[in-house]
Amino acid sequence: MLSAYRGNAAATGASTSGKAILMALSGTQVLDPILYETLFGLAGTIAAGVLAINAHAGNYFTVSLNANITSFTIANPGDTTRLTTITLKFTADGTVRTITWPAGTVWAGASAPTMTGTLNKHDFIRLISDDAGTTWFGFILGQNF
Repeated sequence: MLSAYRGNAAATGASTSGKAILMALSGTQVLDPILYETLFGLAGTIAAGVLAINAHAGNYFTVSLNANITSFTIANPGDTTRLTTITLKFTADGTVRTITWPAGTVWAGASAPTMTGTLNKHDFIRLISDDAGTTWFGFILGQNF
């Protein structure tokens, strides 16, 4: 949604699932843009310690944190002309779990978060890349909800 926009907008593509529509804006100004996440959480499943998500499928993933994650990969990030943003909602199973974050992930203060272990509590994490997934900037959006 754009709360204020003057100019032309043209749809340049849409996924067959309706998850994304790319817009080309050619106006004079955009004020107060609001960026929308995928409207539903795509399930990320941990299998044998591996969490693999596909950035092309969406940008909001729910993960039942029921095992330590020893390998975490993000397939199909955008190229260097696009910002890739992944939001993750982790739900704890009652045990503090560890996560080996994707290669190239950096955190403020060089310290990855300790995940919440309280049963059914949620941690929200955002990963952002502006270089096709070479570097992922990690942000703690909130924990222990």
